[in-house]
Amino acid sequence: MFELIHPVNRLLDFWCGHPDQSQPFTPVSEWTENDWQAATIYLHPQLQTNAVKEALKQCCSQLRAFPISQFLPIAGRPDSSLDATAAANILLPLLKSPCSLATLVEQWLRFQPFSLETLEPNNPEAVSLRLQNLLTGLEKLGYILLEQ
Repeated sequence: MFELIHPVNRLLDFWCGHPDQSQPFTPVSEWTENDWQAATIYLHPQLQTNAVKEALKQCCSQLRAFPISQFLPIAGRPDSSLDATAAANILLPLLKSPCSLATLVEQWLRFQPFSLETLEPNNPEAVSLRLQNLLTGLEKLGYILLEQ
């Protein structure tokens, strides 16, 4: 507060960032494949609780949708839920630690090696694209954090 009222040294500018950044911000929807491969995916810190973990395990064991918005209500956002497959393959690993997209693709292929539509083996590139779409939606809603 003091620096806002009496700005002598403006250390606040130092801690908050500078407008002339060396790397411009790129929205997640415009990320390239290289951006996705270098990204680290985090679960929102307020979702890293034992209550979420237990509810997630229960939903996955009963093959029910996981009501993620129940555990992190965000004003102005609609109620959101994830199907049991996406919840098990995305949220459970993120509860343990931050992951890369490649780790989540491996997880998905381990637990769902075949496509449910064609009953053919899942293609890693198709799984990666599907996960990118899911993660973009979850990031837009504020449930996961993506770092490039």
